[in-house]
Amino acid sequence: MPQAFRPDGIPGGFLRLPHSIVEHDWKTDTAAAFALIRLWNLVDKPSERFYDSWSGLALKIGTKRSNLVNRHLPKWVSHGFASTDKDQNLYLHLPDSETVYVPVEPEQATEQATEQATEQAEKRISEEIAEQPKRQSTGLSQKDRWELIKAAWNEHKPESYLQLDGRVNLPALIAIETQSKRLGVDRDDYDAFIGAVLRGVKADPWWGAQSLKISNVFGFGAELTDKKFENVERLYKAGAALAPKVEKKQAGWDDDQALIDWYKKTCQAPDNLRILRLTVEDEAQARDLEDWHRMSKEGRPTRGAEMFYYDRLQGAFESGRLPYEKSRFDGTARIYYQKDRLNPIWWTSREFVQSSPIDN
Repeated sequence: MPQAFRPDGIPGGFLRLPHSIVEHDWKTDTAAAFALIRLWNLVDKPSERFYDSWSGLALKIGTKRSNLVNRHLPKWVSHGFASTDKDQNLYLHLPDSETVYVPVEPEQATEQATEQATEQAEKRISEEIAEQPKRQSTGLSQKDRWELIKAAWNEHKPESYLQLDGRVNLPALIAIETQSKRLGVDRDDYDAFIGAVLRGVKADPWWGAQSLKISNVFGFGAELTDKKFENVERLYKAGAALAPKVEKKQAGWDDDQALIDWYKKTCQAPDNLRILRLTVEDEAQARDLEDWHRMSKEGRPTRGAEMFYYDRLQGAFESGRLPYEKSRFDGTARIYYQKDRLNPIWWTSREFVQSSPIDN
């Protein structure tokens, strides 16, 4: 419980918990629920119902003014527990109690000046970005960029986030351009940038549980707060770390003669050696095929663990689980691939020779 809040006048330091608040379905807005309980324990005493400012009221319930006004109050209103009038007075509505009027005086000039100073400090990053040279045009129009942004957002967003449709939203586009400029990412590769941020969103317990639109994540316009920049940076880095690794095709595996030359140099291969490429389920099956090729030529071992291994392979061969065809293996070096993999996962003599054919 925050140090600034004490439940005075309640024996044992307990809070009063109105049934309508406790039994209400707050979904993910639990912080707002706790803040409302704290407030209700204050306003339940008539002497505590007047506050000199929203900042003073926030201090009484152990939070910041920005949290109270921008986070908790809108959720109280959306859940039907509060309302305000044009003079910023607060009304609490609980089904199991009368409406409570909580007069709150407007902020004093000193408090307004403090908030303005804070806002100016928060603009420091955006000012630094504005002072940087403009990025060179790559030929894409605003409309082109917006179509790429829409496609990336709709492809990678959590299911609970709002679909992005319609014409160019210029402030949102500018915010994304500003964020990507700060992070030094390719301004045209929106799929990679937005995709990484949204992977970070999905992996984060708080962000992933929300129902937000694109401006809630990236901001609106170029004058963004430090916190908005820091949030996007943190989500981008977290999402980039979760990016699926892309397999790059290694040169050399398609060159039969180069492979034959390597086998002749390292494995005493026959003169008529040929290369055979096979697709297998996994590395274990590739190794079984290699071992069965050797064992089927040498015959059943007479002692040791290989006897049991031979019997297992024999059973797999007889049942059809081992796709072995002896004719395919005579005078052959086998290169094993797995479905949807670009490079081999095993090859003949790999267990005996430390280097691989393409390393030489």
